[in-house]
Amino acid sequence: MASYSHIFLATIVVIAFLGIVSAVDISVHVPLVTRENTDVIRVRGTIFCVKGNEWNKWIPLKGQIADVYCPLFETTSTTTDENGFFIVELPANRFDNDCRVYLDTFGHGEEDCIYRTNVNEGISGAPIVKSDENGIYQVGPFVYRTTPAEV
Repeated sequence: MASYSHIFLATIVVIAFLGIVSAVDISVHVPLVTRENTDVIRVRGTIFCVKGNEWNKWIPLKGQIADVYCPLFETTSTTTDENGFFIVELPANRFDNDCRVYLDTFGHGEEDCIYRTNVNEGISGAPIVKSDENGIYQVGPFVYRTTPAEV
């Protein structure tokens, strides 16, 4: 009889231990970038102008601003070159899946191309996705228009 009580007691102890272990939350947030020896993340994109309804003609916007927001650091901005291209460097240790790129509220490129669009989430915030083996990340392309969006 004594051996059955020891087995029963051992079973109760094991079940209690398993219950405690399963109640502990051991989830860990894994950042998007985990490479060692990487000080910065490079994000590139392009910004274009569409005049009127000429959606087949995308004109590169020089001097346009893209804003990058990551919850772990302040917003940073970058400006496009003559080809509508931008690249921004972000601190790798503060870069995660919640980082987004937005079109700046006001058009700064061509005078008449001032209306933002949500093409590729330029207004709502484009997620940053890895695009090549060199660790370069990509967003866009983004689009401004010369006329407001039709409602």
